[in-house]
Amino acid sequence: KGSSSLIYNVDAIERGIEENKQISFLYFDYDEKHKKVYRKNGDRYTVNPAFMVWNRDNYYMLCFSNGHDDMVTYRLDKMENVKVEEAEREPHPEYELFNTEEYRKQVFSMFGGELEEVTIQFDKELLSDIYDKFGTDIEIQRKYGGALETTLSVQVSKTFFLWIVGTLGKVKIIEPNSVNERFDSFVKEITDNY
Repeated sequence: KGSSSLIYNVDAIERGIEENKQISFLYFDYDEKHKKVYRKNGDRYTVNPAFMVWNRDNYYMLCFSNGHDDMVTYRLDKMENVKVEEAEREPHPEYELFNTEEYRKQVFSMFGGELEEVTIQFDKELLSDIYDKFGTDIEIQRKYGGALETTLSVQVSKTFFLWIVGTLGKVKIIEPNSVNERFDSFVKEITDNY
């Protein structure tokens, strides 16, 4: 059942984007017994869909809530009963930008925050992961000892740091030092609170 409802969701969102309409849907999480728990007590969310993207085994929809300029992200596999609404999408200059590679790279790092140039060094086994995350037009240098290095334009945030922590030492921030210091204090905060 899961995949057919996903296809239905994708279709409804694409129609909303093409027809410049708002969409509405139910959104849920799973509890520890794998039962669905609906957010907003089962009330529908109504949003202005902007863009869909595939990242790390999941489809995401990026959209704007009514009256807001901040982009919100929802996972398609947690959306249910998606409907195209009569109401037109609220105007946002960003709609046009979305289908660009540049945009996909930044956002689909899923890292909110200011863009900064960050040089990272990583194991070669992570290369395809890095390409998935940041696009394939990045320059990679091979370092002494077989490590690879690249400079990325990323939104430095908690999500970015969590991604680095999740690689268990296979990605290291080389520069700038300011980002490294923020990373160290982020890790320290986790260990202090654990």
